[in-house]
Amino acid sequence: MRKTPRLLLALIALLLLPQVALAHDFNQNNGLFFSANTGVYRQKTSQRPWQLVSLPDGSKIKQSISFDDKIWLIVEVGAEQHLYQQANLLNFTEVTSVAPAQDIVLKKTASNLIVFRKSGTEIGLTIFTPGGQPEQVAPPLLSSKSDLGRIIESDGELVYLQQVGINVTVFRQSHGWQPITQLGCAQSRVIEEPLIGLYCQNGTVIRMEAVDRWTELNLNPVRDIYSSEEILAGWDKIDDHLFRIWHSGTQTDIGLPTLVATEVDQIKVSGRRILFHKIEDNWRELIWQSDTPQLVELTDTSSGTVIPVAGSNNLMISGSVPQVSTSPGQWQLVTSVGTFSVARQTPLGLLIWNTGSLTQFAPTGSTVFTKVNPWSSTTSPIQAVEIGQATSFVSVITQSGNGNVNLYKTTDFTHWSRITLPTKPTLSPAISQVRTLTAGSLVEISGVITVGPKVVDSEVLYLEDETGGVQIFLSQTSGLLPTQTKIKAVATGEISTSQTKRVLLNSLTDLELGSASTWNGPIINPDQVTSYLGRSVQVKGAVSDTDTDYLTLGNLKLHFVGAKTIFQKDDQLIIPAVVDWNSASGHNEAWALSTDYQLIFRNQPATSTAITVSSGVSETVAPKKATVAKKSTLSTPIASSKPVPTVAGTSKPSETPVIVAGAESNNNNTDNQTISMSLVSLIAGLVSFRGRRFRRWLPD
Repeated sequence: MRKTPRLLLALIALLLLPQVALAHDFNQNNGLFFSANTGVYRQKTSQRPWQLVSLPDGSKIKQSISFDDKIWLIVEVGAEQHLYQQANLLNFTEVTSVAPAQDIVLKKTASNLIVFRKSGTEIGLTIFTPGGQPEQVAPPLLSSKSDLGRIIESDGELVYLQQVGINVTVFRQSHGWQPITQLGCAQSRVIEEPLIGLYCQNGTVIRMEAVDRWTELNLNPVRDIYSSEEILAGWDKIDDHLFRIWHSGTQTDIGLPTLVATEVDQIKVSGRRILFHKIEDNWRELIWQSDTPQLVELTDTSSGTVIPVAGSNNLMISGSVPQVSTSPGQWQLVTSVGTFSVARQTPLGLLIWNTGSLTQFAPTGSTVFTKVNPWSSTTSPIQAVEIGQATSFVSVITQSGNGNVNLYKTTDFTHWSRITLPTKPTLSPAISQVRTLTAGSLVEISGVITVGPKVVDSEVLYLEDETGGVQIFLSQTSGLLPTQTKIKAVATGEISTSQTKRVLLNSLTDLELGSASTWNGPIINPDQVTSYLGRSVQVKGAVSDTDTDYLTLGNLKLHFVGAKTIFQKDDQLIIPAVVDWNSASGHNEAWALSTDYQLIFRNQPATSTAITVSSGVSETVAPKKATVAKKSTLSTPIASSKPVPTVAGTSKPSETPVIVAGAESNNNNTDNQTISMSLVSLIAGLVSFRGRRFRRWLPD
């Protein structure tokens, strides 16, 4: 007889899809994540290359789920499985609150992530909520991972329906499983749609109205239950010709004189549609919502299987005479090659394939399917499919399902191209860690742009986070770096071989700009520079020497346009600058961020006058002619050298304004105060000095 093969085929199809989802899967979270058996990959946008996530060597991905704006992974290393979660960008960290085990399984509900773990006879259950702390449920009550199917969520509460003999005990999760009530329901089966309930051995359905209130549904006993998101249905417990349907609180009884329950080996319920397969005969669709219910026989479908079209309300039937239906009772013949077991609606038409990966496509409005897969149809089974609005993907495994993972993409579902997946992982460390990585490492880092191009060089800027800073390099032949500073950004590139620690960008798209931010560097002394390489700071020190375009603070060379005409020896200054290694000189050096600076102290003649600065403090000004420096366009290169490691645990930069006012002076004059001089104040001073009022103080 043909009944057994059909049941086996249906069982295989039912079991196959969840297993495929565990091996390969796609998840959206700040890009498209593709989880394969041996790795996790991400494509940030459709125009960006794929990146490999860094995981322990020998990792095998057993399951992936998106929850709480993170990707969660079950990673098997050796004989143990571990739970990982996405920390940020491409970083995945092990969840230490869930101990490694021989078997870990995840179940996601509307607002909870349930983690089941088992090692030998030890069983653990942990529940995660969005943004909350994990809760260990003890005792877990569950005896196997299949019991996860008996945990449901109602109004944000988790409920466990434990079968004990002929009864079901209802537990509510609240600091452990708390017993709420007990129901008489032997050999129960959990129903989650179109309502939450239990189907019992006696054919009744018990509906949950509240966690502590359950009532029998107004559906007469049925010999088995079939459910969809809209209806419950089943043969009457006694009458072989009576079929019962429950929809929106109402029971409808349909007498089927030409169909007997014992002659039906398959029932398919999808939406409001119901189809029966008669043993060694065709499929029939029940049109039950019309004034006169009727059975519509679908000719030449005895060997077919009903396949819901994912992403739509349509149905298909495979077999020797495949058909498609967009409305109840209306079926069209389609032309296809071979068999298929899965159907997906796409923005451009229908995509169908079988477990051997023979893939076919028919554009919208057409019923003619053509073979489209460039991969082998017999040795490259499809593992996962991602249908996008513009680009779609298929993952397959070569070498009879035991070989390499291959990913294909398409924009029209007719032409597919293979993607070369990376073998080197892209790291997403804190910037202080970036400076310790070896040349050639791939990184994706986030921070704030604190130094724009042309301060050090037109092809470099600096990116900082709370731990450190690093130089970002883009050749002008590949694009011009943005001039904005104090703006959040994400940079993706490769650690260069240069001695100056820098990240090389391939194109301007490797630098993504975000929202505006605040950032002010800490005040440091020249002898602290080694601990702040790659960062914007405020260098405080006394001038020991000056030249045309630089000055020296202690032993630190600081590039500043027009320095010789502005500063004099022993001036005590605070200058906003970026500090880094300069391979041209073989020393750590600094580059002024602008022409702004603060004069703290200057040796002056006995005769002086006081002016009022913006802070309202009376200041003593040396009667010297001041030269105003224009905006610096420094061209001194910062070449590469072996980096000096940053100090671990560097604190977050101070929020002190760059131009600091009110510092005390060592001048013996009682009126001496700190002078805060920006470009505007210098210009104002120049104009004043040139006036007749002050000319008598200027040297001949």
